[in-house]
Amino acid sequence: MAIKHKIAPFLYQYFDFIPTDKLIGKVGEIPFLPFYHAIGDEEELPHIIPLYPVRTKEEFSEDLDFILKYFEPVSLEEFIEFSKKQSFKKNGKPIFHLSFDDGLRSVFEVAMPILKKKGIPATLFLTTDFIDNRKLFFRHKSALIYSWLQRGGIDTSELSKFGITDVNIFNINSSHHPVFGSYEKEFDDFLKNKKPYLNFDEIESWIENGFTVGSHSLDHPHYSQLPLPEQIRQTEESINYIIDNFKLDYVSFSFPFTDAGVKKVFFQKLEKKKIHSTTFACAGLKKDPIPFHWQRVPMESGHKSALEIIRSEYLYSYFSKFVGRQKIIRG
Repeated sequence: MAIKHKIAPFLYQYFDFIPTDKLIGKVGEIPFLPFYHAIGDEEELPHIIPLYPVRTKEEFSEDLDFILKYFEPVSLEEFIEFSKKQSFKKNGKPIFHLSFDDGLRSVFEVAMPILKKKGIPATLFLTTDFIDNRKLFFRHKSALIYSWLQRGGIDTSELSKFGITDVNIFNINSSHHPVFGSYEKEFDDFLKNKKPYLNFDEIESWIENGFTVGSHSLDHPHYSQLPLPEQIRQTEESINYIIDNFKLDYVSFSFPFTDAGVKKVFFQKLEKKKIHSTTFACAGLKKDPIPFHWQRVPMESGHKSALEIIRSEYLYSYFSKFVGRQKIIRG
């Protein structure tokens, strides 16, 4: 990923003479799968803003208008059918399927009306432990602590006991870090009052409005840090939870964080258990050796426009195939 971030700006600068539609056509065999997390204003998202830039309602709408100029939207069910045929065009345009990770309420409140107005299908990948605001994601806990620190709203002496500062707060990689125990009341109040995640009624309304849902694990761990049995448990139990609670007849899963380090045997076990319909990750425009696994494009990249993100992704993908970096290698 670091190499990509270094090379992509160079390519963007020196190959801007290639028209966008021609550029997309050169990488046409890889589907465009953009994804976001939250949509909204900074003051409403203190658990998100320190982690990555968030699109406002206006910026998100502009992104979609640009995407619609070059791509044709398809539903999750349609995408699955296109992927089986390895054909990714509809009405003469390359297809795209939009998705959102983590099950954040701002997607329901802010993004859904825009999607309905523009006629764009989308999938919401739910971290099942967070549904109904039962638990708070550890990265969101870190972001909240950081936000409170910046506003002078908490006592820093509690943090210093654990060697935590605003500089290294985001190095915490587990929900089990003891520093979080010092702020459980504040976290509980945030869940109760702000309700950052969707509840059951909102998810059912999302589905009733023609959108789809999938699984995003139980509690959003780093899969590369888990033994294989736990990877399978996180995936299978979260998928079954969503299927059972929302009466779905389809199966879909997106990896929390990344699928880097996940071995072929994981996918083989999913296939054997028949819970492998479609899975997604976030490595950009790359080919994956797993036939039912697809890489998406992050759309919250710095403060870049959709034009900059998409052109950079396509330029990098086009040139990377000449140096053997367009295909993902799995152990």
